[in-house]
Amino acid sequence: MAESTEPAADLPPPARPSLIDRALRPVEWAAAAILFALMTFTTIDVAGRYLFNAPVPSAFQWVMVLMAVLVLLGLPLTAARDEHLRAGLLDHLFTGRIRFVQLPFVDALCFVALAALAWRFWVQAERFDHSGARLPSLDFPLSAIAGLGAAAAGISALLVVFVAVRRHRH
Repeated sequence: MAESTEPAADLPPPARPSLIDRALRPVEWAAAAILFALMTFTTIDVAGRYLFNAPVPSAFQWVMVLMAVLVLLGLPLTAARDEHLRAGLLDHLFTGRIRFVQLPFVDALCFVALAALAWRFWVQAERFDHSGARLPSLDFPLSAIAGLGAAAAGISALLVVFVAVRRHRH
């Protein structure tokens, strides 16, 4: 019996990825690669530690750097998809017109918080750069991680505004 290659009538056509989705695709791949590297690295370290009594040198610092990068790469992905953690503890207090302004207020609050975070990351990156701060055993500059944090938080702040405007239009 031959299978039909036509889509089922009851399924909507697949949505075309937006420009933001396409622009963030490399970030998704980088985050996936870092997660895979973390899993592999941790497996090798644990196996080396317990089977051969030979842990990976500087394993803790490697995991620390990779985890920081993974979290920072996830920030713009979360903002672009509007998947921030929300607690509805006070939702029952907002009704009528107040509910109409609740979401824009929360979006504005997220923008301000992310912009402030980007600024503080940037200030810290400059301090690390001027002082030459590095992770001791990896000889890795801390300014690079703080700079990534500034970029991730800044891009996320802009994405919060973009998503809020797009949501308001629809």
